[in-house]
Amino acid sequence: MGSAMNQSPDEYLDLKSLATYSKMGVSSLRYHIHENGMPWFRIPGKKDKTGKILVRRSEFDSWMERFRAGDYLDANAVADDVIKSLSDI
Repeated sequence: MGSAMNQSPDEYLDLKSLATYSKMGVSSLRYHIHENGMPWFRIPGKKDKTGKILVRRSEFDSWMERFRAGDYLDANAVADDVIKSLSDI
């Protein structure tokens, strides 16, 4: 079988495969799932109650776009500009 790098964009990846693809650690991915809204699926397991976490590669790539350097939109700066422009009226 091919590596995670050779899979199609809509391939479902477990956290270990996603860690290889993204060059991030599994614990970092778990953090982003629970703290930063990274999209994921939990598939129930037969023997355990936790099941397996899967992430669609295309959804991960879209989620990652939020963190692209240089394209970051500072909401506070935008709000300050709007308030300033309204006070100038």
